[in-house]
Amino acid sequence: MDSSENDHLRKKLEEQYGEEHSEKGYYGKLIDFMSSGTLVVIIWKGNLQVANRLVGITAPWECEIGTIRGDLACVLPENLVHVSHTEADAKRELKIWL
Repeated sequence: MDSSENDHLRKKLEEQYGEEHSEKGYYGKLIDFMSSGTLVVIIWKGNLQVANRLVGITAPWECEIGTIRGDLACVLPENLVHVSHTEADAKRELKIWL
């Protein structure tokens, strides 16, 4: 990823997460991490409850084994995967990425 791609990704991330997370202490670290390498956007159409169950809760050390975060994540804010909280959030986030 060259610097112009990284800057573009960083702007998109700040648009997406700025409104919801900018006042939180981990915001800068979250944006730094998410813009530090390759990001894959996958659109999964289906039930958000099922998606959240598959992914696991945010804190990886509290996740059940067999969830994506429970099996693969280690620390925060270097979160491995994101799932929209609501259908409205998903629609807003998709507009940013696509």
